[in-house]
Amino acid sequence: MFVTGLNRLRLEERTRSSGCTHTALHCAAVYRDLVHGTRLLPWNSASLAAARPVRRRARTGSVVRMATQAPGRLTVDQAAGKFPRLVEFLEACKELGELRFIATNAAVVLESTATLEKLFYAEVPRRGLYANVVDLSINMDLHILLSGVRAARFEQGVSRGDPSTPTYIIRLLGHEKAGEEVVLSMFLSPVGDVSSERAAVWEQLRTRFASADGTAAANTCVF
Repeated sequence: MFVTGLNRLRLEERTRSSGCTHTALHCAAVYRDLVHGTRLLPWNSASLAAARPVRRRARTGSVVRMATQAPGRLTVDQAAGKFPRLVEFLEACKELGELRFIATNAAVVLESTATLEKLFYAEVPRRGLYANVVDLSINMDLHILLSGVRAARFEQGVSRGDPSTPTYIIRLLGHEKAGEEVVLSMFLSPVGDVSSERAAVWEQLRTRFASADGTAAANTCVF
């Protein structure tokens, strides 16, 4: 679901140890391009076999680049053409302001706080279309594979610090566990200290997306 620097390093190590230098450099360039939005030269299967690293003479710290295909950055409209309801939903979530993102698995809980203001879309060859939030100033690096998101569920809980204070949550659901797999949770932040205006925006999104008849009776929006 997520593309991380750790996954990139592991892939580079595996490919380098097996002698597949071109593959390692290609994967590293794809990752760098997705994060930083740089544009590199295109390639095909024939030209890749004959590819040579392009070295630039050092001035202020040059890098070695392999001519590879950059993942295609899409406009919102282009992304909506592939995942209309999901892209519409993610764009609307920008109105929620600061969010606490929480991803969990059997061994790890990873949390980060950011907004969706810098959300953009990029298609990675042989992987698919990702929604991305990259803000290096706060070390935020989030990539969501849109084809892996089945639905969004709105939940309201209570703060651990103060049970009388409500929390407002949106959980993105995947395809595993009979469609109930939580791949990412988004809490309105600061958790337990959300203004009434932002709570109202959350409620409006639930009414807009989770209920076909325009009421707040339902809690889940299927994409």
